[in-house]
Amino acid sequence: MTFMIGEKEDKRVVVTELGMTIVTKSDPHKQMKFTQNRWARFLAIMSQVDEEAKKLNRKTREVCYRRHIGDAFFVSVTDGFECIGIRKYFMPYGLSTPGFERPTKAGISLNLDEWRDMMLIAIPAIA
Repeated sequence: MTFMIGEKEDKRVVVTELGMTIVTKSDPHKQMKFTQNRWARFLAIMSQVDEEAKKLNRKTREVCYRRHIGDAFFVSVTDGFECIGIRKYFMPYGLSTPGFERPTKAGISLNLDEWRDMMLIAIPAIA
């Protein structure tokens, strides 16, 4: 199964028996691969992420949300960035305290239109 998401249809959601992948058409190296385990964790927090995305869109209060979905990957919704980030993080050398992880380039960001399409089109068809 394949779904195009967002007004620009720049992102494609591809579902196989091995998992799910979100790929950017404009830059195929920018992608997010969900294993079955990571996908299950993502689905478990999806409604919370959606609520934070709505708050970000309404600008009713400060938004700073981040949840771990396995294998050093996190989902984040943060003020100042009009998107939902799904990416891998790393712990800088010399630090071991949770909360000080830093994002890598491995992952993808979904703007609010793309997130809406994920919630309304792709996820109901997949789940």
